[in-house]
Amino acid sequence: MRELRMKDSGAVVTEAAYKDHYPRVSFAFDWEPLDADWIVPTAPPAAPAGLQAIRNGVEPAGSHWQQAWQLAPAPVPVSVSMLGLRLALIGAGHMATVNAALAEAGGTDGEQARAMFEFATSLRRDHPLVERVRQALRLEPAAMDVLFSEAASFE
Repeated sequence: MRELRMKDSGAVVTEAAYKDHYPRVSFAFDWEPLDADWIVPTAPPAAPAGLQAIRNGVEPAGSHWQQAWQLAPAPVPVSVSMLGLRLALIGAGHMATVNAALAEAGGTDGEQARAMFEFATSLRRDHPLVERVRQALRLEPAAMDVLFSEAASFE
């Protein structure tokens, strides 16, 4: 859907909303508005892990207006595949520490943690095993969120 920026107010409207504002006007196929400027679509910037590109209005670009973008924290996935989590841990160089921490965990809790890590197909961010892994790696919660986001990128 094409967008326009109104010259008088700076408001951004869709082409359909603009045409609806002038119900008695017949628009030619290649019409040009007198009271608005077309907004040139631009591709969002590439976002590193943990960030996402979101629209941030429009900005001037020479003689025209174009879509503006900003990078913002990406929402942390609620759940990731265990394969994705393992690949993210390997990529960050944490797998040996995680394996050692799981091997040292004793009792029923340790057995359940090892079984979960080996046989589960997915893992929720709020699962106690994720907190156990975070503590074993001595990561801040935000760093674990980034690791979880990287795990989701493998899916």
